[in-house]
Amino acid sequence: MKMSLMALAAVLLLWSCTGDAAQNGEGADTEPTTTESSADNSAPTTNTAESGTDTTEQVERMPVTQEQADLMNRLRGYDGNISPVRPLPAEDIKALMPTKLVGLAIYENEGETNLGFDSPTTFVVAIYRDGYEIIKIAVTDTGGSPSTMMAVAPWANQNLNRETARGFDRSTTYKKYPAHERYNTEAKVGVFEYVMDMRYVVSMDGKNQTVEQMRAAADELNLDRLIEMGKKK
Repeated sequence: MKMSLMALAAVLLLWSCTGDAAQNGEGADTEPTTTESSADNSAPTTNTAESGTDTTEQVERMPVTQEQADLMNRLRGYDGNISPVRPLPAEDIKALMPTKLVGLAIYENEGETNLGFDSPTTFVVAIYRDGYEIIKIAVTDTGGSPSTMMAVAPWANQNLNRETARGFDRSTTYKKYPAHERYNTEAKVGVFEYVMDMRYVVSMDGKNQTVEQMRAAADELNLDRLIEMGKKK
């Protein structure tokens, strides 16, 4: 079934914004410039918003890699005017999705390229499932537009490490790429997402999948191929 661009965009924005208060922009006030940032530990806080009972959270600023710092600086406009490039066609990205991924069969693979945004953008959404085990993969080729990246990956402008009794929400890396992972151990749902080449945003939304399984899915997908494809266009 053909998925409309508005539906794709809504799905991507929903995935970017779901979760607890860890997605509220903490850590965005510190300007990252080098890889030598040291951890700034804060005292545990108390969160009563979800369960109605006190739950201790440990919030910690983590060291920032050069790749993370470069991406944050790009999103904050510190590296000058950026001229986005034309994104890859949706069909090219869809063709990278295998029929099976970490044992799950493909259920849906749809995408569109919109030339009417502030800059052209390609959205692709693929769903893999086996019963109640599901991984949704969203790939966005922003063409390098900072505003589009901020819309689909607001986490990329944050540096946060939060853990509770029910899971975690943290900035991290995948290979050399800036990444983010969030997981609820009670509901067994989570998100794993990363940005490649200051342009491609890959988001995985897992149900009854661990973050480790989603990382394994990312390894199997090997979407690094997008970078070479983009250079040839």
